[in-house]
Amino acid sequence: MKREYLYILPFVFNFSCLSAGDSTLSKTKTVTKVILLSKMKMDSLSGSSLTDISLIKTYPTKHTCDEDKRYVNLYFCRNDNSRDTLLVFGYCQQPPAYLANDSDNKNPLAIAKSDIQKRYPDSVFVDVPPSFVIAPGSKFVFARLLPLVE
Repeated sequence: MKREYLYILPFVFNFSCLSAGDSTLSKTKTVTKVILLSKMKMDSLSGSSLTDISLIKTYPTKHTCDEDKRYVNLYFCRNDNSRDTLLVFGYCQQPPAYLANDSDNKNPLAIAKSDIQKRYPDSVFVDVPPSFVIAPGSKFVFARLLPLVE
């Protein structure tokens, strides 16, 4: 009788591991990546005092803000004026409601030139999918994305 349990136990264990693995595959997996800002160019957003921005994807940090000030939220955006891709970094905090759901973002956004932070760390940590790659020549800013009311 004990032998039967020994043979059944590994089968049950393997089955439970497979089913647990399947459920985690359906969730969006993220990894923490280091972005070296010295390899990128900061965008000064030339033009008027406000730059129109379209949000493509929000990548909020999964870390607590006490760990390290270099953990940031990443907002993958398009500069509507220049049509360039723009990485907007926001310091560790819960993303505002108008940025949290990027799949339903119909509100126009903007960055105020006065909100662009000139001082920033040499590197930041972002939580993104493992396949996330930043294209060479990408530009970034540390700023708040502001909702524009029509």
